[in-house]
Amino acid sequence: MYMYLENYVNEVNEKLQTSVNNVKEWYDNNLLAVNATKSNILMITTKQREHFLSDKFTKLQNMDSCKYLGVQIDKYMSWNQQIDELSKDLNAKVWNLSCLRSFLLHNTLMDLYKRFIQPKIDHAITIWGYAN
Repeated sequence: MYMYLENYVNEVNEKLQTSVNNVKEWYDNNLLAVNATKSNILMITTKQREHFLSDKFTKLQNMDSCKYLGVQIDKYMSWNQQIDELSKDLNAKVWNLSCLRSFLLHNTLMDLYKRFIQPKIDHAITIWGYAN
């Protein structure tokens, strides 16, 4: 089992390095600069396999999470960071809206909700919405 997994990891590592080299070549051909210090990988895995895989990818820095298209993705795809960040943001927005409640009409408050709060809830909910 571990031999198969190690061969698979080596193959993935080689393909990843080839892809990185191709991207670097494309950047060079188009007179763009690659910032190698900002280049990382996010290895999505299980907690059981993480220990075995953690030291196999050495050329790029391995991250625990990253933000992609406004969605926080962690290495276990648990969505905890996404939900925590969204909860903090929504909590502040709802609090601000509640402070305005005595000054604005109901229709205006609903309009603010639909413009600033509902889109935050709806964004990518089909991806992370079934989290525990």
